[in-house]
Amino acid sequence: TMFSFVDLNEADALDTIAKTNEDELLYIINYQSLKKSEKQIFCDLIEGKRAIIASSEAIEDVSYEVIEIDSNGSAFTQGEILPIEDYVKYIIINYQHKYPDTELSKRLGISRKSLWEKRKKYDIVKKK
Repeated sequence: TMFSFVDLNEADALDTIAKTNEDELLYIINYQSLKKSEKQIFCDLIEGKRAIIASSEAIEDVSYEVIEIDSNGSAFTQGEILPIEDYVKYIIINYQHKYPDTELSKRLGISRKSLWEKRKKYDIVKKK
């Protein structure tokens, strides 16, 4: 079984989904970034496909099964104040695929060595 990662923030995401075949497993993130009009198009595109869809918002009014998993990241959406270390861990996990280490460490205000040490401390694997 092939596995494809699709970020709905990418311009060609819907085209990528359309081109996949039924036996391919799709892992799709950022469902919450779709406009209301795009959500129906998206639902039509994944019809008959195998997909895991991640969203920071509730997924409603869809014909497929929705399983809600409460994660540590939910504290951000609930307006809670978190320790800085939890924020850093969240940023590393959720943005390491968007930015190279030099850019990510610069945005966090830490050295690349500190970034590497934090990955090791939190047991975060960097996917290449």
